[in-house]
Amino acid sequence: MENKYFNEALSDFMFDVASGDSIKRMVEQDYSLNQVVRELDFPTPRARVEKEYYDAQLAYGKLIEKLDVDDYKVMTAAKSRLHSLLFEMIEKDGGENSYLECDFGYIRKNKPEQFDELLSGFTEREKEYITSFPFKYNVNYLRLTGRVREMAPYIAVKEKANVRFVFTKSRRIIRVC
Repeated sequence: MENKYFNEALSDFMFDVASGDSIKRMVEQDYSLNQVVRELDFPTPRARVEKEYYDAQLAYGKLIEKLDVDDYKVMTAAKSRLHSLLFEMIEKDGGENSYLECDFGYIRKNKPEQFDELLSGFTEREKEYITSFPFKYNVNYLRLTGRVREMAPYIAVKEKANVRFVFTKSRRIIRVC
């Protein structure tokens, strides 16, 4: 039993030294899961990379699985005004308090053709990034920074997109009409 514990601890230590910190740094810099796998110098099982990638997304707030928004004020925005309104709200609340609320988890599991349609028009690199999120829940929240901030307005104006923009500091939601 002691040998098993020691071997697991040694394996965890080696992983942290060889790959763990690198994965966290790459998540922080908006790398996709596939980019992380390609960039690692130390051979690491994909399942281990996926878990660390997911944990880092949660730790850095790039992905939030649940957010209580019941008492937030809902505003509507015309598609033509969305970019400027998002810019204003992100400036006001800060990127760390701004999220894309999406039902990609539900769509990906139950309507894969609709998920593919939502990603149509994006580059392979952008698709790879969005599909890196595990979307374990039906509704997830993606922080509006980096790549998500660039892509979100284009996803939101698609006909079948069921997304809203959530700003936790001002407790507001923008829905596209």
